[in-house]
Amino acid sequence: MDALFDDLRRRHPDLLVERLAATHAGDDDNVYFLSDAKGLDRVQLDTGPHGQPPFLIEAEDRLETSEPTTAAVVISAWLGYST
Repeated sequence: MDALFDDLRRRHPDLLVERLAATHAGDDDNVYFLSDAKGLDRVQLDTGPHGQPPFLIEAEDRLETSEPTTAAVVISAWLGYST
């Protein structure tokens, strides 16, 4: 996940990342909302435990991948950036 966020921030310096704040110990806290100045919560990213793959990316579509580079390209496209 660190490699994915590093790649996305290199591509898009204005990227905003918010992490879901779990309210109970059993809740899944590996959920992130990605956006930029154009709008909030445009892409949702779910990861495995401790930020490990697979990455489940959701917006109007849904994609699961274990490759950080693939995830970065898809998230970039879904945020409206050319890659």
